[in-house]
Amino acid sequence: MVAPHKPSAMPEFAKAFGEFPVPSFKFDSLLAYHRKNFEAFTRAGLAAASGLQAVAKRQGEIFKASVDEATRVTQELMGPASPQEKAQNQALRAKEGLNAALAGAREIADLYAQATTEALDVVGKRVVESIDEVQTIFSPNGKSR
Repeated sequence: MVAPHKPSAMPEFAKAFGEFPVPSFKFDSLLAYHRKNFEAFTRAGLAAASGLQAVAKRQGEIFKASVDEATRVTQELMGPASPQEKAQNQALRAKEGLNAALAGAREIADLYAQATTEALDVVGKRVVESIDEVQTIFSPNGKSR
């Protein structure tokens, strides 16, 4: 048995929603917009990666210098000296080591900040540019407001 044919609801749907304007947009402009976004995020990622590479390199240099200094200080403290001289020398070397560690930490923090700033500058600039582009893509006359 064949089910009776029901009329389509499309004419009513078209009539109900046909009065609502569908925004027009320029497809090529939309593709260019997304391409620019992708390029900006690629540049931001490269800037961040470059910054992290600089951080890792500098951390390695600081670590090597610390190990070299620790070796030198250990040899110096093992040398001939009175217990009082060794204690004074040990306190002085500890202070110098702490100051060097703090200076290294500041330098690494500055490198991180620089890398982050560079990456965020790229993204921030693109966000500002994209606002005008979106207005242009969806405006009827092709101009931003």
